[in-house]
Amino acid sequence: PDAWQRSQRGVRGTLVPGPGRWRGFSG
Repeated sequence: PDAWQRSQRGVRGTLVPGPGRWRGFSG
């Protein structure tokens, strides 16, 4: 899904995204 890809990009950049980002990555 788009939301997952968007989170992945953020994680790759920071590796430690905020709770909002993790929510999309985990969910």
